[in-house]
Amino acid sequence: MQPRPATVLPPLLPLSAPLSAPRWLVLFCIVLLVVPALVMRPTRSRVPFDPSPLIRLREARPEYVFLGDSMLDSRLDGPYLSQLLGGRPVSVIAPGGSATARWYLALKNYVIPSGARPRVVFLFFRDRYFSLPRFRAAGRYRSELEASMLAEEPVVRRLLDDPAGSGSTLRDLAERAYPVLGHRGSVREELHKLAAQLASSHTERDALIDRANARFAVRHLRPDLASELVLEEKEQTTPFSADPSASFLPHILEEANRHGLRLCLVRVKRRPDAGNARRQDPDLRRYVASLKAFVESSDHLFHDETDDPALGLQMYRDGDHLREDARRTYTAHFHGKLGTLFQ
Repeated sequence: MQPRPATVLPPLLPLSAPLSAPRWLVLFCIVLLVVPALVMRPTRSRVPFDPSPLIRLREARPEYVFLGDSMLDSRLDGPYLSQLLGGRPVSVIAPGGSATARWYLALKNYVIPSGARPRVVFLFFRDRYFSLPRFRAAGRYRSELEASMLAEEPVVRRLLDDPAGSGSTLRDLAERAYPVLGHRGSVREELHKLAAQLASSHTERDALIDRANARFAVRHLRPDLASELVLEEKEQTTPFSADPSASFLPHILEEANRHGLRLCLVRVKRRPDAGNARRQDPDLRRYVASLKAFVESSDHLFHDETDDPALGLQMYRDGDHLREDARRTYTAHFHGKLGTLFQ
């Protein structure tokens, strides 16, 4: 019987041997995922409170304050409205990407402590925002939110960090499994500061960042770009709820009532069709009717632009934003529509 030939095993790859492309790819992925998770622990300190909006309000002493996001920023021309009002001061706080959590904090931590005592505080919003307390309050938006938070914010903690029955979103689960994702905002901010530092002196860095942010604001974007603000929203059929554990709106109204402020919620007209009409399904109409009734029952005002034929398609740029050259037209129209509030 012939002896069986011995099995010859391939030699082990020495450490000094070059890795093949697939092995390099695996090693690269391990380094990319593991190293940041080890270096960037989820114990970072909270972003400090930014007092600059409070300082500006104290200096301006506005008779009218406008709160909102890029919907407001692309519509209202604050200096022009002030001219229409005979020079009476107007303040606009409209950080892009903000939502109800930041509007609540802006009212509570900026407008009220400023002592401005505006005649009216206008709050611009879209459709179902007040039923989405966690919208734009996590991930990269968290650091921006924290900049308007004081040390103790029980309402924010309750609605955002321990929301009753809200469940976990896919993004929340990803950040729990890989906490480094929660550092995206702070890392982006540090990269911005580093780039600005390389391009200017230390004393000019913040001014350069402010100019860059202003230059790339929503209303300066190309008009042929699609709006991410429209794409990220989803149709919902849930009715409006005034439950304070599910919405910031009851807390906004409570703060206004406690300090004797008059609010006017402005539902902006979203992008209309070619006939300048904005179609609404019955569920949305019922939702808005319930929202309006709740606001007015709290002795505040509600203005809905959705069925206003004067706000035509020609005024819109991308998604629901208005064109830069339509801001004055919109501002004059808004002033005329709500003239009794400006007397």
